[in-house]
Amino acid sequence: MPEPQFRPVTAPHHDPETAQQVKARARQMTQTLRAQGVTTATHTDCLHALAQTAGYRNWNEYSGTLRRDAGHPPARTQARRHNRR
Repeated sequence: MPEPQFRPVTAPHHDPETAQQVKARARQMTQTLRAQGVTTATHTDCLHALAQTAGYRNWNEYSGTLRRDAGHPPARTQARRHNRR
């Protein structure tokens, strides 16, 4: 009887996510948790959890990296420019 051949399992290649895609995942995660009875789950909590899952300390670091990788200026810079008169 021939030995079974095993192929290594590799994760499919995914393009890096955008901040908007991660925010959409956090909204879906919040809705799912609330449907399961976790009434204390907030959108912010889910953004933080997704950032930590991706290896970042918090959402601010993760979103900054996503923005930089997409070629966008930091969000803080945009806010300062917007508030100047």
